[in-house]
Parts: sequence; C-alpha cells; structure tokens
Amino acid sequence: MAGKKIFLRIAAVSALAGLGAAVSLSQQPKVSAAHENLLAENPVITGLPSADVVLAKYEKFMGGKAALVKVATRTVWTRRIQETGAPDETILLHYSKKPNFSIMRHNNLDATLNHWQNGCDGRTGWQHGTGEQIKDVGPNVSAGPMCHQELYYYGYLPLDLEAMKVSYKTLEVKSELKVVQPPVTVYGSMAGGVGQDLVGAGPRDAYLVLGVAAREGDEGAWFLFDKETGALLRRQSDDGATPGPPAANAKFTSFLQYRQVGDGTVAPFQWVSQNKNSITRGVATKIEDNAPLDDKLFIMPKSALREDKGLQ
Repeated sequence: MAGKKIFLRIAAVSALAGLGAAVSLSQQPKVSAAHENLLAENPVITGLPSADVVLAKYEKFMGGKAALVKVATRTVWTRRIQETGAPDETILLHYSKKPNFSIMRHNNLDATLNHWQNGCDGRTGWQHGTGEQIKDVGPNVSAGPMCHQELYYYGYLPLDLEAMKVSYKTLEVKSELKVVQPPVTVYGSMAGGVGQDLVGAGPRDAYLVLGVAAREGDEGAWFLFDKETGALLRRQSDDGATPGPPAANAKFTSFLQYRQVGDGTVAPFQWVSQNKNSITRGVATKIEDNAPLDDKLFIMPKSALREDKGLQ
C-alpha cells in the first residue's frame, strides 16, 4: 500500500492585492493558465473512517439534521463573476422549495432580467439553450443532480444527507490529502451570512471520497471533506457514473466562506467553478430561509428572455 500514491493537481486562482471592496468589470481578476499549485504527494493509508462517519460530520457542521429539516424554502442572491474569457458579471437569484422545486434567473447588474437559466417544476427539469430557447431535459432528472442533489453543495437548498446518499450507489473514503483552496479575493468582502468564515484559509487536511452514481446518466463525483470541521471543500465530477482519477478530472467546484445563515444552518457563501476552459466565481450576498414561495414561480418558461417567461 505504501507504494501507491494519489496525485491531485488543482489549479489555483491567482490572488489579488491592493484593490478596494468595490470591484468593477475593469478590475476583473486576471487568471494565468500556467498558475497552478501541485499538492503534496499523499500515500494511500489504512485506518480511514467510513464514509458514513465523514458524512455525519459534514451534516453536523452544516447545522445538524434538526435545524436543516426546518428549512422548507431558500432564496439566494449571488454575484457571479466570469474570471476568464469575456468579462461578465451578473446577479443570480435562485429560489428553491422542498422537495425538488427550483428556478434560477440571471439578472443584469441593474436588476433587469438577463435570462432564466435552469430549474425544476416537480415533474421535469429544464435548461437555457440559445437565445430564447428552453430545453426540457426530461422527467428522469426531476429528483437527480440538477434538480435535487447538486443544490445542496452550493447552498441553494439545505443539506439533506439521506437524499444525498441515495444518489450514489457507493460512497467510499479513498485517502487523506492536503488541499489548497482558491483565495476568496476582494470579492469575499461581498459575502453575506452571520459571523466569520468557519473554515480557515491555507492548505487543509482532507478526506478524499469517491461517489459512484446510482442511476444511469447521472454523474459520479470525488468529494474532498475537511478533516477538522467536516465541511465540503471541493466537488469534482465528469460525465461518467464512475469518475476518472482526480488528477485527470479538470471539472471541479471549490466551496469557500462557510458562514452561519442565521437560522441554525450553515452554507458556503462563495464558490469557484472551473474546467479546462473557464473559471467562474459566485459570492452569495444574502440567503433567506422559509420565505413564502408560490409553486407558480417554478413553472418552466417558454421563453428564456421574457420576464413573464412567455406564458402570457
């Protein structure tokens, strides 16, 4: 076993210095494709905890089951910054309602509608295509990653640990390693929530967990959970039910600035998603729980570009 080693390359977003809290499009972070950090070599070790133990600590960190089940709806306001390619900033407004209602709209910075992005109406899921186009992605995903499970990781819904487990045929702790998270940058000053960040910056010791998708067509994932706090630091995925080796997987999201929501639960107030071609940052400026949300809000649009969704 000592001869086996896992190597995980993680691209780090370049740090910024000397900028104020107010950030304009012209002050976008400049990301160098050559700017990477290589994590220390980590031998596969014995005596690892079970996935159930790691996930139970994650649930406790997120507020505990008793607090999490009390959240029936959640509304999240997020500043989204495209850090590579054409400069772009939008405001994401995400509404979700248990068990599997969700809808996301992209607003311009002046609060006008840019487009409806994706959602689930309890029966089917949909995504924005090109222009006004809305793509129905089928009823088989209405309780799958896009409409249910994936919302937990971003904080769009409070964690439902039992539902998360059902999404995976197996969950197995594979190793320990050290994770270097992206910096929060000047955009971190926009983060909402109560109190200070609950997970410290710098290299973090983590458990590497492999999740094999339970259903055909769903993505498997690698999860990196902080050993000290239990927080989910990173989720890596690809298009297969069983993901390839972490080092070969260029699609991942890091979760930063975990803070109290204010109702006994915790959520990440910043995330950084990247693949081979782009890096996108989101900072949650506000999260509101249990506001009344009418089911009509979640009706699938006919037009992605109309405020009334093309339904009138």
